[in-house]
Amino acid sequence: FHPKSPNFITMSKQINYYELDELDAAAFTQTLEASIISIKSAVNEACKGESNSAFLDKLAAIVFSDETLSKFLLLLARLPVFSRDFEELLKNNLEVLSILKKLKFFVNLKIRETLYLLVKLSIASVDEEGAVKMDLARYFAADPKSSEVSQVVDLKFKNAIREKLLFGDDPNGKRDEYLEEFERLEKIEPHAIYPTSIYRQSDGCTVAGKDSQKIE
Repeated sequence: FHPKSPNFITMSKQINYYELDELDAAAFTQTLEASIISIKSAVNEACKGESNSAFLDKLAAIVFSDETLSKFLLLLARLPVFSRDFEELLKNNLEVLSILKKLKFFVNLKIRETLYLLVKLSIASVDEEGAVKMDLARYFAADPKSSEVSQVVDLKFKNAIREKLLFGDDPNGKRDEYLEEFERLEKIEPHAIYPTSIYRQSDGCTVAGKDSQKIE
């Protein structure tokens, strides 16, 4: 049979890799601003009468259940954050740009790291210099002397979801939603799922602060 014949049957299929979402600058800016508001709200809610370990577990549950934040993180995973257009959009706040490049890979980060980056993002969005100087990491570091050992925040997000430590009993289908996105990301952006260097790609565009102390 000729390949173009109506009777020709093929068992092959086409899989399109690296078909990332296109950046809509206005829509992304709006999503980013809404997400920063949600981050601050999540932190305030999680702080209510909790120890440090319990605070992080509670914050994780709030963040990954929040519709605005979950859509924001999954959108980042699908966006070309190393593109010239993305860097041009955020060139006036290099700390925010740097954080977003890391958050793109949240699926493969420990939950503790993602929470730290989100809180730092909320600070950097209004005070770039303050976010750089602030010793925020100590609030998210694991305490080896603590008797409270978290089973959740020290796992990579993808593992916590797959092992049902997050959304194990989930009548709202949030876990299934994340699993579907993992499957989608494996095709369009495998490096968002599997271990890699976040700086493995570049289009040659470099942006720097006024004093060139920070370069992206």
